[in-house]
Amino acid sequence: MKKKNRKPKEKLVASVLEDLKSEVTNPTAPAHPVKVEGDPMDSEKTTLLQADNNAEANEPKTEEPATRTLFSPAAEAPPTRAQLKLAAEPKHSQNYSSGKATSYEGQFLHAENLKVAQQRLIEMEKDLERLRRDNEILSSAGDLARQKTDDLLSRIQVLEQQRHELKESSESELRIFREGLTVKDNEIQRLRGRVSELEARLANDLRKIRVREKELENRLELSKLEKAALLRSKDETILDLKRKTDSLTNEIETYQGRLIELNQEIESNQEQFRRTVRALRIALTNLEVNENTSSITIAPLKKAE
Repeated sequence: MKKKNRKPKEKLVASVLEDLKSEVTNPTAPAHPVKVEGDPMDSEKTTLLQADNNAEANEPKTEEPATRTLFSPAAEAPPTRAQLKLAAEPKHSQNYSSGKATSYEGQFLHAENLKVAQQRLIEMEKDLERLRRDNEILSSAGDLARQKTDDLLSRIQVLEQQRHELKESSESELRIFREGLTVKDNEIQRLRGRVSELEARLANDLRKIRVREKELENRLELSKLEKAALLRSKDETILDLKRKTDSLTNEIETYQGRLIELNQEIESNQEQFRRTVRALRIALTNLEVNENTSSITIAPLKKAE
């Protein structure tokens, strides 16, 4: 669209430049207003310029140049095609009685207008060159934009395809996930039933454990009581045994004393017996010496030995 809009502008500028060049090459053209066909604004400007020329012809002459069109402050804006044509032409005076002074002024004004037109021509050529450069830049930018647009469209197609593939894969994954979720829900229900059953069994086991614990506590109390009783009986038995041991010790000591006494008696008896045996032996020897002793008395003595 930008290229299409710039082509008519370039054609318009080119036509204006051609007109200005033709006016510059023909400076001796008759000073009469030029009517531009198909442009009512240019015809109105031509009429206004003719009225200004008539007013200047009626006013007294002064030394100031009659530059009322392109040298005024309002002429700083770029003039249109019709204004440039009107500025290039000399003002026409309807009063032929003004003579040569009016023609000189018209020629001077025409020369000034030609100078301004040449300057405007140079400026417009520069603008045209700038517009051409801008047009080239815009065309290159348009090509780049078109290339980027094509790249973006291809990327969009790839992304759309990827999105479609991702959508299909996500839908399949979601379907699989939902199926797995259903299986998991069934498994959870089964496990919940199993947990409820195990909780009931656990409660029953805990109740049994509490009963067993109470029984064991009772048995422990009984065992503690029995242990205390056994300890008391043991202590009593130990005391009895100690008393018996003491009594037996005393008896042993008495028996040892009596044994000592008996041993002493035995020793004394043995000593007496030995003396007796010695005496008897001496007596037997004496009897043997006495051969005349009767056998009746000797026999009892042998038995006594």
